[in-house]
Amino acid sequence: QKAGANLPAAVFQVTYQGKSLVVALFSVMLLQKELNRSKWLAITIMGLGLVIIQLFKGGESKQSTMGNANEQNMSIGLVYVILGCFCSGGASVYFEKMMKVPTAQNGLKPSMWIRNIQLAGFSTAIGALQILLSLLSSSS
Repeated sequence: QKAGANLPAAVFQVTYQGKSLVVALFSVMLLQKELNRSKWLAITIMGLGLVIIQLFKGGESKQSTMGNANEQNMSIGLVYVILGCFCSGGASVYFEKMMKVPTAQNGLKPSMWIRNIQLAGFSTAIGALQILLSLLSSSS
């Protein structure tokens, strides 16, 4: 939400593709995957493309007439996009790692259903905490 509000749509879309770079790097670090030269070359070219987009600070032709053009801040938008890339990419690789790791009790890989229930439990707890904090701050 914050990233899209602070960046032109085209820059947001292209920059969010950096999630692929994060997934590749986390896969190498967390899953010990080995990438061949052609994959590293593709990752490098994609990274250079993202850098070029940011250096030229690509804008849309009608951006100055947009309703929030004066409110956009490229630096804040980039921070949010990069944070989103790391959160989303890291979570997906970590989930893959958890699905491949056998449990200590029986040495079998866990069921997808069990892992989804575990994730839902944590998400529900975090969501309930946000609602509680929101209610407490609005009643003050």
